[in-house]
Amino acid sequence: MRNSEEVRTETTNVAVFAKPHPDAGEVLRRIGKVLEDRGITMLADPTAARMLGLETGLAREKAVDRADLVISVGGDGTLLAASRAIGPRCTPILGVNLGSLGFLTETRCDEVDQVLLAYLDGTAPIESRSPLAVSKNGEPQRSHHIALNDIVFSKRKLARLFVLSVSVDSEWVADYRADGLIIASPTGSTAYSMAAGGPLVLPAVDALLITPICPHSLAQRPLILPGNARISVRIAEGQKTKNVQVTLDGQVGFPLEPEGQVVVSRCPDPVRLVRPPDRSYFRVLRDKLGWGKP
Repeated sequence: MRNSEEVRTETTNVAVFAKPHPDAGEVLRRIGKVLEDRGITMLADPTAARMLGLETGLAREKAVDRADLVISVGGDGTLLAASRAIGPRCTPILGVNLGSLGFLTETRCDEVDQVLLAYLDGTAPIESRSPLAVSKNGEPQRSHHIALNDIVFSKRKLARLFVLSVSVDSEWVADYRADGLIIASPTGSTAYSMAAGGPLVLPAVDALLITPICPHSLAQRPLILPGNARISVRIAEGQKTKNVQVTLDGQVGFPLEPEGQVVVSRCPDPVRLVRPPDRSYFRVLRDKLGWGKP
């Protein structure tokens, strides 16, 4: 479920999520004009509704129940929150970038009309990305324990070294003594993992990444695993470490108890991203990272 796919349903309702931003109002009005011309209902969240001058908006959880398409107007964080709200529905997301970077929100403000029309006409590619699913202490996976980018293990208070024991498919790999640990999807390889020295992995690659944050040993390097691997993480034996936090996509999380265990695996429900036509992933990397520029 990683290759571009053209399967889509007829679009009658479009949910629009936005974050407060000086440029958001104009972008939202342009989106509204396209949808109105096509006879499509806009389901604006409270933030988008306020910037459009509407009396009230629709809660995101209710909007995604009715939406055939979700448009995220903001940055990567807005899109990540949208993907979590959609959950297993697999509704396509069109991300519009109001910020300066944005690897997930590829559509620029000045091209939102063209990309939206291309989607409605069936000419914009839809690319499926595999998120990460998290279960803790043997509990069933919950819908909100999903991360498109990464799962991060870190200290909640003081920045100190601590030791995490990592196993893959029930085989012990190593005890990582570090400031933290990142488990990332290929989509998340351009996020925190990249900043911590992890490799860039094309979204089409079936893989999972383990990247230690400032490891105490230089021999503990980032590790690329098969996409069907199951990664188990717990606090190493003999450690009295407390205040370890597990954070999903930098937005939600829970504590890792001293006797607890977290299992990370590939989520079976893909996140489907609408991409601008004729824009390759390598072009995105060149544009966002400034490759080839003096």
